[in-house]
Amino acid sequence: MGARVQLLPPVARGDWPNLRVAIPLTEGPRYVRTPGMGRWHRIRSGYQVRDESRGPSWRLWCGQHIGYYGVFEVDEPPAGEPACGTCEGRAIGAGQVENPLTVDLAYEPWMWDTPTLCPGPGRGLYVAEGFRVGRCLVCQLLAPTRVTGGPYRAQMSLTKHPPGPGLMTPCPFHGWFHLRAVDGAAVCWPCRTDD
Repeated sequence: MGARVQLLPPVARGDWPNLRVAIPLTEGPRYVRTPGMGRWHRIRSGYQVRDESRGPSWRLWCGQHIGYYGVFEVDEPPAGEPACGTCEGRAIGAGQVENPLTVDLAYEPWMWDTPTLCPGPGRGLYVAEGFRVGRCLVCQLLAPTRVTGGPYRAQMSLTKHPPGPGLMTPCPFHGWFHLRAVDGAAVCWPCRTDD
């Protein structure tokens, strides 16, 4: 490929990668993606495993980690294919990008989309309505219950289901991430008010 960009050191909080098994990369391609990604991304840092048995590993500005095999590299995204808005914004802020806004951007904060599966099952957010049936406190749907957790931590839980028409409004701070059952209702635990 053509144009290369300077990368930051691949600083990690854990013990991988390390200098015994990997070499930090100081430059990389401008844009990368895998076949399963819907947009092109910018690279923040990277490393190459010393035995070179696989390709380089890339840490992207948006937080994803890709590499080893099947990574496409380009200088500019093809027409009609967007770049990751998070990657572009962070790369601009870090001074990695000289000429911003030459590509179409895509930014879709997934945490505010209606979930594909209701966030209630598996958290005890239901009220028993009969033998092996419960009402989901998050979406008010009646759903079957079943035993989960295996032999050492068995518990009754609702089966996974799509959200019902009564899906509660997400917390403006936490979405549906920190829900708990309080007095027969699902509430955001950090934002609850104990009246």
